[in-house]
This record gives sequence, structure tokens and C-alpha cells, in this order.
Amino acid sequence: MSGLEAQYLPARDILGIAQGVLAARIAWCSGDLPEAEAHLREAVTQQDGIGYMEPPYWYYPVRQSLGAVLLAQGRADEAVAEFEAALAEVPRNGWALWGLAQAQAAAEDTRASETQAAFERVWLGNIDLLRVDRL
Repeated sequence: MSGLEAQYLPARDILGIAQGVLAARIAWCSGDLPEAEAHLREAVTQQDGIGYMEPPYWYYPVRQSLGAVLLAQGRADEAVAEFEAALAEVPRNGWALWGLAQAQAAAEDTRASETQAAFERVWLGNIDLLRVDRL
């Protein structure tokens, strides 16, 4: 790993993000959403600490997964904030737009239909793939 880091690749951070996301998925599947949230918050902190790079070192904004866990816990307003932060990192991210629309609808936010329309403009995939637990 030190060889990768000597070439300015933040290998430990990337592996830390992967470990956090994996641990969060396992916790969610076990029904422990607070534990999933804790792992994702740690992964978000690690991702936020990595410098800017194109393409990014980690392939998606982990905040969208944190938003999904918050939404699954019924904390829609907090989920909205995380999805918006994910979209600030990766604008026009279909997964984050879909999650934001779901969170806004749950929060009775009047912007939900506008966000849904933005999602429909960018999403080219199978809509049947979209579920909160896949974010």
C-alpha cells in the first residue's frame, strides 16, 4: 500500500471508504440502521478528506447512501440535506436525484416534483432498479 501512496494514491482512505460502505450494507441488511448510519458517516468523513481528482478516487458520493439510511429511518429532512450534498459533488447524478425526490416527498417538500422531473431528464436506466436500499 505504501507504494501506491508514494505515487499519491490515497489507498488507505479508499480502502477505508470501501470498508465503511461494506459494513454499512451488512448492518442495513441485518436491520441495524443506526449502525449503518455510523459506518456511512465515517466513510463520508474519509471521502471528504480525499483531494479532488478526475475521475474521483471513489466512484460515487457516499452521502447518497447516508441519505438513503436517514430516509429509511424516517429522517427525511436530514436525508434531503445529504442528497443535496451528494448532488453538489456530482451534479445530475440520477441515483442521488431519485433519492432526493423520495426524501423531499417524504418531507412534504414542494420541490419534490421539480426534482422528479430533473431525475427523469437524466435517468437512462431501468427504473425498476431504483430502491432506497440500493443507494
